[in-house]
Amino acid sequence: PLYSSAASDVYKRQDYIVEQGEEDIWTYRKWNSGIAECWGRWIGELTDYATQGSMYAFNKDGITFPFAFAASPIVNYLANIGDTFSVPASGDLDLTATKMRCYALCRNSGTLEAHFDIQVKGRWE
Repeated sequence: PLYSSAASDVYKRQDYIVEQGEEDIWTYRKWNSGIAECWGRWIGELTDYATQGSMYAFNKDGITFPFAFAASPIVNYLANIGDTFSVPASGDLDLTATKMRCYALCRNSGTLEAHFDIQVKGRWE
């Protein structure tokens, strides 16, 4: 019957995880459809390197993904620098299929503890 055929087609199109795990700061999943995602938190100390108006700029270079994406993925991140107001900043993320950079602006200067909560989505094939 038509219902049986339609249900069978929906079942065949369902995506499923072919690999998942944890590596370094990351938790990741690779899907049968070729979609890939990873998320993680980088924590460390950073020192400001420039000013942007009344804010101080911080960056973390060379955050390496747990696997190579097929092309540069989509990246979203939140930033927390020190114990005061901070915001993620866009710019040259040095984004490739294997790594990225995080930028943030903060009201305080100096060497401060930084947290970047990162989500990455793209294709692994």
